[in-house]
Amino acid sequence: MKRFALIMSVLLMAFCSTAEAKEDEKDVITIVINKTNIPDKPHRMPLRHNISAWYDTLENAIYMESSMSDEVEVYITSNNEVLHYSPTINTVFYLPSNNGTYMIEIYSKSWSAYGILEL
Repeated sequence: MKRFALIMSVLLMAFCSTAEAKEDEKDVITIVINKTNIPDKPHRMPLRHNISAWYDTLENAIYMESSMSDEVEVYITSNNEVLHYSPTINTVFYLPSNNGTYMIEIYSKSWSAYGILEL
């Protein structure tokens, strides 16, 4: 009987966490990051490093993360005005407004990347 109760409680916890994860997906907008090379530099951005960026509608924030350890600079701009800056790729940017067009610009010594968020 104890095994049955234990199995049922584990299954119940698994179903609850799955339902919660699916509920959060509708509050998130994925931002596509386009990678480019700087023409004068011979090095290219390693393809094995992915940059993930998404906008959380509940917190009005852009989340960014990556496994890379390259030195980068990340800017959030709107209407050619710099709103935020970070010297690391793993960061969170809180936006001043929940509408408008925001551009994510990422710069390294040998590559750059950008993404656009339209709200």
